[in-house]
Amino acid sequence: MSNRSPGAVDRDVGLRVHQARLMREISQTDLGAALGVSFQQMQKYEKGTNRISCSQLARIAATLDRPVAWFFAGTPAGRAANFGASPDPCQLLGCTRDGLRLAIAFNAIADRTTRGAIVAVAETTAHALAPAARRRAA
Repeated sequence: MSNRSPGAVDRDVGLRVHQARLMREISQTDLGAALGVSFQQMQKYEKGTNRISCSQLARIAATLDRPVAWFFAGTPAGRAANFGASPDPCQLLGCTRDGLRLAIAFNAIADRTTRGAIVAVAETTAHALAPAARRRAA
C-alpha cells in the first residue's frame, strides 16, 4: 500500500464522520455543501475511500459540533499494533439510523429488568437468524 492510500484509521475516522452526521440529522448533500464538496466526496470520506485532510476534518468537526479528537475515539490511532482491528460494536450501533434510534430509546429506559428483557430478545433474535444468514452466505 502506498503512503497515499487510505488505511484503517481513515476508515475508522470516516465511520465516525458518518455517525456524527447521522446524530446531527444532516444529509451528505448538506454537509458537503457546508464544506464545499459534493455528496459523492462525502460518501468517499465516510467509507474511508478518500483520506480527509487535517483542515477538512477541522471543518467537519466544527460543522458537526464535535471536537476533532472525537473522530479518533475508539480508533486504533496511537496503538499501531491494533491498526485494522474490528470496529467497536458500540461505534457501529451509532452508524445507522436504526442503531442510533435503538441506542437512544434503550438509554431512556431506566428499569434494569426491562433493559435486560430487551437485550434477551435481541440476543435470541440474532441467534435464531444466524443459521439462516450462514445458509444464504454459503
